[in-house]
Amino acid sequence: MGSGEQWPSDGRQQRMLDCLSKEPSVAATPIVLTVPQVASALEVSRSTIYRIIAEGMLESVQVRGMTRIRPAAIERYLDALERSNRETVAGFHV
Repeated sequence: MGSGEQWPSDGRQQRMLDCLSKEPSVAATPIVLTVPQVASALEVSRSTIYRIIAEGMLESVQVRGMTRIRPAAIERYLDALERSNRETVAGFHV
């Protein structure tokens, strides 16, 4: 992760690392994640991740033609979802 970026302390970090630790070739703090890894961590399908990327809600990069996602991009996506949910609950969805 870049300087100044931190994992949240609400348990998401541990859940992501638990999912990732099942794969032997993944470092403890990966630079990028695969679509299946992100799908597993968020408990959604791979096609859902590709759709979220296509909608521009989740940033990704192409590495030699393969889609990869930075952990910081996942955090930004989850933070945006959280803000959206709070605004919807408060009755003023933007």
